[in-house]
Amino acid sequence: MKRGRKAFRKTDDHRAVPTLSRPGLLPYLPIAALLVFGFLLRTISLDSDVGGFLAWNEANYLLIARNASFRTILFPTLGGGLLFLETPPLVPYLIALVSWGSQPSVLVGRLVSISFSLALVLATWRLGRLLFSARAALVAAAITAVAPVAVVVGANIQTDSAYLALTVLAIECYARARQSENESMAPFGVAIGLASLAKLFALVALPALLVWELLEGSALKAVRDGRRWKALVAGLAPFAAFYAFHVLRAPSNARTMILGGAAVATTFPRSVDALSALGVEAFWVFSPLVALALGAAFFAAFLRPSPGERLLLCLTSAYGVFYLFFHKHSYYLLAILPFAAILAGRLVDGIRSSLLRRLSIGAVVASGAFVSVIDVTGMKL
Repeated sequence: MKRGRKAFRKTDDHRAVPTLSRPGLLPYLPIAALLVFGFLLRTISLDSDVGGFLAWNEANYLLIARNASFRTILFPTLGGGLLFLETPPLVPYLIALVSWGSQPSVLVGRLVSISFSLALVLATWRLGRLLFSARAALVAAAITAVAPVAVVVGANIQTDSAYLALTVLAIECYARARQSENESMAPFGVAIGLASLAKLFALVALPALLVWELLEGSALKAVRDGRRWKALVAGLAPFAAFYAFHVLRAPSNARTMILGGAAVATTFPRSVDALSALGVEAFWVFSPLVALALGAAFFAAFLRPSPGERLLLCLTSAYGVFYLFFHKHSYYLLAILPFAAILAGRLVDGIRSSLLRRLSIGAVVASGAFVSVIDVTGMKL
């Protein structure tokens, strides 16, 4: 496999490990502080009623959680026998499980979503450490912790933070296992399987991985590697069985319910005005300075990219194209965030001036946090 600078370091037993040594708990204090700060941003208006931004989604998933039982595990229902199959039921069922013995509440539902949102910050940090450096990873985690789209979606009863946190974890597991033929792909299979049970969008990462293997010149080896197929078959089996059951049970109804969401959105923008509108949307979804940092990092990564940068470029591009085609909701841009944020961390890490690097990090984080506070307080009205 081709190696990029600082992409991976190997030990004598050929297991890929992060480039950062771990002398005690000190290296973990910055990420712990970011998680606390991210948690505080997401708890603004935590106990407010369902209403405002994404109110329909909050009510939707809360109803599924309240109607969940062992008897209806294959039939996620909104009540009155009305099934909901557009999104797999992992998250609302988890809310029901956490609320065992009592009726699932808005507060519990939001706390579950916040937990996944913070897990996304942590997963982004871990992937950044594996691919690049401790500092690049910390910058990426900071961006993911404060970006408005991550904060707003993470503070709502949503499935997006869940599927994306699990997808980023799956990418990390895949990158680690890929380094040695003796390394198990099972963790990758489990993570991507759970991600697909949270939301169908997780599957976009699979073709992105294949394109990366093509760029690395190892696609044929990947296709022939039985570990990958076994992991995928085992991991995706529950997801496939769930939808196969409903398709076989009521084909026309299942097709309508499954394809009734993002699939009815418009296609690729067909004019400069339409494309500009999406650009403005992204500018505020990420916040101005975060958006500029992500864009600059994406284009800078094309200059002599390492394997890690190519991986992130593939994932960012895959979810970017997906958003351009299915731009039904602005929060679909969340899928771009962790991968582009790691590229931004890589870019900032390369700034030689310590003062300029710190000012850049401070400005980007302040931009994200400021817009996030405005969004969370305003969109809950």
